[in-house]
Amino acid sequence: MPKTRRIKEIKARIRQEFKSEKGYPSWAQSSDWSLGADEKPMTYVKKGKSSGSKHSWIFRDESTGELTTVEQYD
Repeated sequence: MPKTRRIKEIKARIRQEFKSEKGYPSWAQSSDWSLGADEKPMTYVKKGKSSGSKHSWIFRDESTGELTTVEQYD
């Protein structure tokens, strides 16, 4: 399989597993994607409020509807 096709398939698989309502997080540190109750990646909803060096992102568990906020600092 050609390299470009493999890359396209990998990117499609990532988009399938890591869902987003609008865009993807731009992390302040390393990636910290939340997992839901079923151990699957939660859906990224939106960027939360930032205050100084504190940044937050909001995720939703598709199986329970629960929202989770991930916080990081610069």
